[in-house]
Amino acid sequence: MTLYKMKKQYFKNMNRLLSISTAIILFWGCNQAQVQNNNSAIEKDSIVSNQEDDQPAFFAKSVLDEEDIKLNDVADISGQKENTVSFIDQRIEALVGSSMKKWCEDKGVAYPPQYVMYRVFKYDEEIEVWAGKSNTDSLTLIQTFRICAMDKFPGPKNTEGDGKTPEGFYSCSNLYGSSYGFMWIKLNTGDVDEYGEVGGGSSFKLFVNYPNNVDRNRITRNFPGRKTGGDICIHGNCVSAGCISFKNRVFLAVYGFQRKHNSAKYGNIQIHIFPYRFDKHNAETFFEYSDYMALDKEVLIKFWDNLKEGFDKFNETHKPLKVTQSGEKYLFN
Repeated sequence: MTLYKMKKQYFKNMNRLLSISTAIILFWGCNQAQVQNNNSAIEKDSIVSNQEDDQPAFFAKSVLDEEDIKLNDVADISGQKENTVSFIDQRIEALVGSSMKKWCEDKGVAYPPQYVMYRVFKYDEEIEVWAGKSNTDSLTLIQTFRICAMDKFPGPKNTEGDGKTPEGFYSCSNLYGSSYGFMWIKLNTGDVDEYGEVGGGSSFKLFVNYPNNVDRNRITRNFPGRKTGGDICIHGNCVSAGCISFKNRVFLAVYGFQRKHNSAKYGNIQIHIFPYRFDKHNAETFFEYSDYMALDKEVLIKFWDNLKEGFDKFNETHKPLKVTQSGEKYLFN
């Protein structure tokens, strides 16, 4: 199947999914309206009120996006060296540190946390930030954020240039400086949301250590001669060719938590990247796209079952996983 046909089929299938989702939402909305019509006028007014305290529990927002993150007013940055590590750390703390502190304290976690971990769910377009005091204690879910741009289509990265976001168990480290504008953010309260440009502000990102040995072994066996690709990063400016990208103020919070992680004591921060939430979606939903994902169904099932092992194990204990690799498989101790 040609790339054109694969993309055409992809968008056709995604439109089908969108139509189904819209129908479900409309059906749910009609049922809700019928229930609300049985309530008093006062109760109905409270349902549509813009006052946060008036909203019923089912309107509570569980995934935060750009509009949910308030930036603090900070002093002018003219004359400062905006691309130094110390400046970036101090500036992010000044802009969003109070929100990060409140999120931790609301969950009973001391700020700054000593141990931080991420979990990404591609199809759901979400990243979870977990934190605690060490790598042996149970972690607490601090916040879930909306991912703005990424390959959300389930299936691992299999070759250089395929635009896919990897799936698996990785770690990430800091990188600074870039010749790409989308890696730059102006750390001034009124400028954060502007699209980046080279040399304009500060350049910082998280580098994911893809490919690992599991990736290399899978690709070598299933696609002999292919290059694995790489340079998968987490960054701002909402643009992606396989990276995990956020709106800028969301990225400040995600990145800010990584900077609190005690890497000197616990090593680089863990990031688990899953195709979808295994407790929410069924793999059968995605098998019709196997041509686009470029793996045989049996290989894909085996791979996802292995990822689900790690997903389930962490869900049972909320403790950081000790992950090793053997052939095309992850092992969890």
